[in-house]
Amino acid sequence: MTEGEGTADRLPGEAAIIRGGYMSFKNFTVSTDNHYEHYGEYALSVFCLPGCDKGEEVARQCLESNRDVFRESKVGLVRTAGYDVVPNEPPRGHALITLLPSPPSREDWQKLNAIFEKAKDNPYYEEGR
Repeated sequence: MTEGEGTADRLPGEAAIIRGGYMSFKNFTVSTDNHYEHYGEYALSVFCLPGCDKGEEVARQCLESNRDVFRESKVGLVRTAGYDVVPNEPPRGHALITLLPSPPSREDWQKLNAIFEKAKDNPYYEEGR
């Protein structure tokens, strides 16, 4: 399947992904374990909109992503690393980076950590929202 083929809900490779916070290893394991406890699968919560190729655009349009900092990557980079990004609304723009059926390892975190840019300030952050 090429990037443009598939279902209408498949996120394009050039779409920006944002993950709130610094994405430390501890945060990664807590987040993926919590997701597993609630949904029976390992995944990492992110925000992504098909028409947005910049993280700031995603932050502006996805009010639920309200974190003071975020890290940014692209859907295509995540797929190249061996994972997928799938829409998971609501809320608007919510998506999941799906991980292996077994608990994610430090190697999984290192691969994802390497393809996300360093944390940057969210210009649309509103404290208390």
